Amino acid sequence: MNAMGEDRDGKISKELETLTRINEVAKKLNSTLELSQIIKHTISELPAFLTAGKCSIFLYDPDREELVMAAHNHYDLDRKMDIRISIHDNSIINHAVRKGHSLLIKDIEKEFGLKNRSKYKSKSSMITLLKSGDKLLGIININDKQDSEDFNDWDLAIAENINEHLATAISNAQLFAQTRRLSITDGLTGLYTHRYFQEILERELARARRYGLPLSLIMIDIDHFKKVNDTYGHQAGDCVLNSLAAMTRRTLRRSDYACRYGGEEFSVVLCETDAEAAMITANRLLAAIRETEVPFNKEILKVTASLGLCTMVEGLSKTRMVEIADRALYRAKREGRDRAVVGTPEGNGSEA
Repeated sequence: MNAMGEDRDGKISKELETLTRINEVAKKLNSTLELSQIIKHTISELPAFLTAGKCSIFLYDPDREELVMAAHNHYDLDRKMDIRISIHDNSIINHAVRKGHSLLIKDIEKEFGLKNRSKYKSKSSMITLLKSGDKLLGIININDKQDSEDFNDWDLAIAENINEHLATAISNAQLFAQTRRLSITDGLTGLYTHRYFQEILERELARARRYGLPLSLIMIDIDHFKKVNDTYGHQAGDCVLNSLAAMTRRTLRRSDYACRYGGEEFSVVLCETDAEAAMITANRLLAAIRETEVPFNKEILKVTASLGLCTMVEGLSKTRMVEIADRALYRAKREGRDRAVVGTPEGNGSEA
């Protein structure tokens, strides 16, 4: 076999090896519907695949029109760093977004006038788009070529091939997340459903026991809600529920869970929260409810609520926690409403 034939066979062998590796990556990406796992697979595989020293993945947030860093392998960056880039900024990444296609950059200093590249071995970069049809899902920024001076067309072809699999996996994961979110979210208030509340409380109770963490529950019932419906109609009642649900989400931490327990009753699971901290949260909720104004037609509606609290103690089951908090809530009703009462396993409650 002559040298030309050997070169051709070598090229074919290399291409087959690359396709095999790409198929292996694609199988990993399609093996899960969890977005975090998909991103984790990609950031662990792609840099080695392209012999790139640095790689970062940004996902597009259409509500804020921002590219949000989802993962990176930069040793000099905090792993939890929150990096956001508005798609309206005049950045190199956005140059690819505006062009609508991936960029292969041979010399970023000459092509874009970007200096201070001393921390990179190479001045070459690739910016590839993650798209599902015309929908932008995100971008991948690839830098620091390790085995040569710059990235080439072959590298870009590999990156774009993997991108197609990644975009499909991300799109499927987002659809799955959206479907799941709809299945566990109350259609009127946007809070978690009663069924999901039961799952949350069971799970968090088990976690609290395992790690010795505090856990508290607040039950919330809107005072005189029937009067609102009877006086102004059920649409007014829906407006009140919506407003108080939105206020509750704003008042709580991200780690807490606000749920619609049923009718005009909400439930709140406070993770890693002891009795004292739960009462502080309850008082904050009471104040926020009092201050909430609900516009309806030409009226401004205002309501109050009664709250019952329970903090986990040894041997307390999920059902008992709900019973104790609910009993405390009805004591708050009997004692004048617009207040919070702490329930105890013995049946005695103390007012806020």
